[in-house]
Amino acid sequence: QEARDALKRGIDKACDAIKSTIGPNGRNAVLGRIDIPPIITNDGVSVARNIELEDEIENQGAWIVKEALSYASARAGDGTTTTAVILQAIVDKLFQKLKEDGSLVSTKPNVIELMNEVDTACNEIVAKLKEKSRPITEEEIYNVAKVAGEFDWLAKIVTEIYKKIGKEGYVKIQEGLKTSYETFKGIELEAGYHSEYYINNDDGECEMKKPLVFVTNQYLDVFIIEAVIELIKDNKNIIIIAPDFSRDLLKRFTTTKLKTKETDSDGDGVSIVPLKLPTYDKDDLLLDIATLTEAKFLDKNIYLKLDDLIAQFTLASAGSVDKAIISDSKSTLIGGKGSCNDRIEALKGELEFTESLFDRDLIEKRIAYLSGGIATLTIGGNSDFEKTYFKLKAENAVSAVAKALNSGVVKGGGLALKEIAEEAPDNILSSCITEPYKQIQKNAGGKLEIPETVVDPVDVTISSLSSACSIAGRVITTEVVIAFKNKNDNKDQG
Repeated sequence: QEARDALKRGIDKACDAIKSTIGPNGRNAVLGRIDIPPIITNDGVSVARNIELEDEIENQGAWIVKEALSYASARAGDGTTTTAVILQAIVDKLFQKLKEDGSLVSTKPNVIELMNEVDTACNEIVAKLKEKSRPITEEEIYNVAKVAGEFDWLAKIVTEIYKKIGKEGYVKIQEGLKTSYETFKGIELEAGYHSEYYINNDDGECEMKKPLVFVTNQYLDVFIIEAVIELIKDNKNIIIIAPDFSRDLLKRFTTTKLKTKETDSDGDGVSIVPLKLPTYDKDDLLLDIATLTEAKFLDKNIYLKLDDLIAQFTLASAGSVDKAIISDSKSTLIGGKGSCNDRIEALKGELEFTESLFDRDLIEKRIAYLSGGIATLTIGGNSDFEKTYFKLKAENAVSAVAKALNSGVVKGGGLALKEIAEEAPDNILSSCITEPYKQIQKNAGGKLEIPETVVDPVDVTISSLSSACSIAGRVITTEVVIAFKNKNDNKDQG
């Protein structure tokens, strides 16, 4: 019981720190860091990740909260503070219930039954949330972005972006000097030039106009050089994408430069750029690139003889893009003209059977690239504090809108869960799921009117509830806690 109580104290301390940030009147937390300025934020998962408690057992409780919020963030990208509020309410309810019937030993069957009751109730509430959800209207995109991102100007930018890139779109967020965004159809690769020789603009990049694109899964050596040189003699810029290149071939590419800044009126000064792909899913990514650029995929499993593969390096096998921007670590191919519908449908089918969050994220990005909707959102500010703060808000807004477009919305501000609780008063979770609404009201002084226009993505609400229930149900079955001894406690050491 001593361990269990300490665990709960840790959960309470973490959740108390986090829940003050919820709602439109939520407060900020200052996150101290060693030797660098602190972060000021009201992002729930960011607050949770910075909590460390002095008592080693209580700290395990704080880590349980971190786990719940991190899982909710990975699944939905938002709603993490709601997760903390619901988690604390469920743990309170379950501990009280155990004390009331005097069953405080995990080996007694009613503890397991109670955990199962929580899981069953959670599934019922999730089903009701799905019933209440509806597709988001174009006008409501702004409302979702405003609730998640807090600021009117940010909500307007995110709304503009998604109206251009569509619901399958992908938004990359970065910090910069000023806030701006750009959208394009193309694909971004984690592969850059291998030599500064290719730089031809003031940003340290290689910029190519209307390059040809070759795509192969064959390791390439100097045997292809003659075929490629024949193409660049016709003043063609070329990008070759492959798993790897020999050192001799890379050397030949960097010395085979038929155009220079002085002689080329376009100023690109580049003929051949080899791009080595990242290590994961090479063939799948190569097929994506080939589809987008209308290139023929030169598959080593089809062209078993090297001479046959070399013969394919002709204009007939080349794809193309309008523009390529290549840095030392990444490449962006913009404006491919390929028809990607079949490839997109295949990836959507693959997504349905993919459980790994990492793999799902990769597939969703690939679908976005092929769908023609990519945006880069640069967040500026008057200080590093502001940039970090606004960037976290932008990430929340973008995630919320993406989820709302794909899965629909329910009433926001905790109202959807509150209504379900009122419809099912006997549910073990009914009082717990009203807590987000109550905490939002508390942070607002108890007088906040939530208009009908305020909506939340149903996936975010479901993720918050499911994460909280999953963790809370396991906490009550705890009978022992094992932790590392606090480093500051020198007793019994040496």
